[in-house]
Amino acid sequence: MNTASRIRSLLGCLLVLLSTGNALGQPATIEEPPIPPKKSAAAKTVQITGYALTGAGFLTFMASGIVWLTAASNASRLDDECPDNKCVKGTTGGDALESARAQEKAADVLLGISLPVMTAGLVLVIYGGGFPKRRNVVKAVPSVSPRSAGGRIEVTF
Repeated sequence: MNTASRIRSLLGCLLVLLSTGNALGQPATIEEPPIPPKKSAAAKTVQITGYALTGAGFLTFMASGIVWLTAASNASRLDDECPDNKCVKGTTGGDALESARAQEKAADVLLGISLPVMTAGLVLVIYGGGFPKRRNVVKAVPSVSPRSAGGRIEVTF
């Protein structure tokens, strides 16, 4: 690329930057779509209920995992307490086996509760207006001086 074509390219970029700005050194404004109307009270209530249900479902899901880990811990001790993989009721091994089975059932019940509650919460959040949207901002600032020309583009999203 020779010097003349570089200068033409730079001038073309400068013209684009200048045409998008209001005046030298002032950022250009890019029109954004109109702001949607505010949500009604009913939509906000549905969305808050959705967030609460999603949180409750997630906490129940976590509790299910903790109970399952406790059951797995009790079951791992059975190898030492039950000879030949046979536990006798009334012994420490038999009690540990019953405890592990009960905790396994509790973990299954908690998991069975958590998934539909979390799903219902997410549906309500989306139905109530969705997740908060961020506004994207684009600014173009041309800069011209006797010795140099350039510009700065700032994008925020």
